[in-house]
Amino acid sequence: MMINKKESSLSKIVARAHRDPDTFYKDGSLDELLAAVRKSGRLDIVVDFLQSNKVVERRIGSWTSSELAIEAAPIIEHIVNLVSSNDRATVYYALECIASVSEQDASLLRHLTDATAHPDPVIARLANYLISNSGV
Repeated sequence: MMINKKESSLSKIVARAHRDPDTFYKDGSLDELLAAVRKSGRLDIVVDFLQSNKVVERRIGSWTSSELAIEAAPIIEHIVNLVSSNDRATVYYALECIASVSEQDASLLRHLTDATAHPDPVIARLANYLISNSGV
């Protein structure tokens, strides 16, 4: 039986991320995960991170979604759920992704408009910026 090298590499990257998500998030490995997800088309990997019970793993999923931009459209419902997170970085990345996907689905703009009233002024400012720069 042949082992798919692409899949094996992705599995190793994901295992490293789960083993020590804090280090993975901080040491530049995010780009490696992003490249592997793009190459494999495995958005289910991103969904697993988005649905994790660990804050840093959700942040990894949110960042990856943000970088995927419009490519994350098929998993947008999982990203929208993160807007209510207590982690600033997770919300920030989720809003960036929502803004990208909203160019195809204007109904997502409501999440950005709701975020303009976010109690964190950084998030509220980002939402205003994203709305002002949206192509919708």
